Amino acid sequence: MSPQAPDDDPTHALDDFVRRMRPAATPPPADDPTRLSGLQARLHPERTPSAGRPKGGRLRSGQTWDADDVVDVPSISLPAVTAPPPVDSAALEATLQQASARAS
Repeated sequence: MSPQAPDDDPTHALDDFVRRMRPAATPPPADDPTRLSGLQARLHPERTPSAGRPKGGRLRSGQTWDADDVVDVPSISLPAVTAPPPVDSAALEATLQQASARAS
């Protein structure tokens, strides 16, 4: 058998795969039309990040709401739920045996 070349070692087959397949990418210029950063501002210049989002909206039902109309409800405390009493397994077994004896 001939010795394997270092490039044929399967344990290192995918090491630096992306770096070897693509050269180092240079970012496109800022005025490149294919650049997607800032796309929202270019499509809708009237909606700048400094303007913020509009307060309010429209629900699917058609009802409109305003952020000033939203009221926080007070916090309420619910009563604690108690666990049921434990079942006596011996009494349950005796009841089942009596029921099966009556049935037969």
